[in-house]
Formats: sequence, structure tokens, C-alpha cells
Amino acid sequence: PTDPGLIGGYGKNQVVCRAPLMNLNNLEAAAVYKKITLI
Repeated sequence: PTDPGLIGGYGKNQVVCRAPLMNLNNLEAAAVYKKITLI
């Protein structure tokens, strides 16, 4: 089972990228890109 709160919650290469103050409005694209390119 996967967490329904995840975006693209299927697959083996899941990466956690939390937004500052848990507010997605504060999550910048550059931060997401940096996380997913570390795989």
C-alpha cells in the first residue's frame, strides 16, 4: 500500500520532499528538482 498523500505514490524510487512549514505553497520547483536528481 502507498500513502495516498504522496504525489506519484507508486514505484520503488519514492523520495520524500517536505515543504517548509508543511505548506506546499512554500515548496519551490528547484527544491523538488534537486531531490529527484540525487537518485
